[in-house]
Amino acid sequence: KSSILNRLMATEHIFSSASEPGASRGTPHALSGSVELTWLIKETCSVGLWKSVMQPYYKNATNEIVLLANLHGNAIEYFEQVEWLQQFTSCFLVFIMPNCEQEEWNQFTKIVCPEKLIYAMVDSKNGETDDLIIETQNLMKDEELQKICLMIKEALEYDSVKVNFENVTMGKTLKLAEGIDCVESQEVIDFVKKETCLGTKQMMQLQKRLINHNDSKEDGFELWNKNSQLQELIKRFGKVLHLELEIRKKAMAHLERDLYHISSEESSQARKEVMSLKDQLWRISRMTTKNSAHLQHIKGEIIKKLEKVD
Repeated sequence: KSSILNRLMATEHIFSSASEPGASRGTPHALSGSVELTWLIKETCSVGLWKSVMQPYYKNATNEIVLLANLHGNAIEYFEQVEWLQQFTSCFLVFIMPNCEQEEWNQFTKIVCPEKLIYAMVDSKNGETDDLIIETQNLMKDEELQKICLMIKEALEYDSVKVNFENVTMGKTLKLAEGIDCVESQEVIDFVKKETCLGTKQMMQLQKRLINHNDSKEDGFELWNKNSQLQELIKRFGKVLHLELEIRKKAMAHLERDLYHISSEESSQARKEVMSLKDQLWRISRMTTKNSAHLQHIKGEIIKKLEKVD
């Protein structure tokens, strides 16, 4: 399911999936039952999804932004998460796997109103062809992706849910996350704010392995001694690593959250330029007569801009 949804996103690994790097080592233990969220906006959608579905929707709709929640794992094993999501969800997109039994489907429809369901079968056992069947081997084809786009388009026709957060119930095993801010992680964040994300990335020469051993006798130890900024950064991060496990988990989450926001803010202009270039690339690639040199130039510009984004 996540691999299918990723095909409609601007980046191929926006959701954790079986096709992401490192997936061969097994599924993360904490993944099943978790919910990943993403806004369906120009920066997150593929060009195809944005052009055919989301852009027309936003032109005709209110100023509300669509949020896609991706529940990992078999939904019938996580009824509490499904019930919690129902408080916010206008409808459910359901991907029925080949090994799904009728009894499992009956259990699911007992807790979710069938009128709120939009579903498709994945990799039909009998090999029949139908708009409701998604063949994963054909996900590179526009026709197959269009089926998923149409599911999302249909979902947008449902009325949005007005939420009163005072009435939201968390369930027995679900709870809001506690505060994650830590003094030690804040010191790292302050450093990156001052030096900028790009500046911090450039000073981490040991990690980037920028040494050309053939042309220079300078080794990693010499680089370390000369780089007082890198020493200060590692010193601050070392304090985070020395925290007790439970506090360290919070500190790492604090780093991930705040550094993401800093990076996003710093690279916003570069992201806009990348989206514009990708749009140009998409339009040119669909032309009957293509200018190969121009295509390569645009691809090169995208790579340059992505250095500021990554």
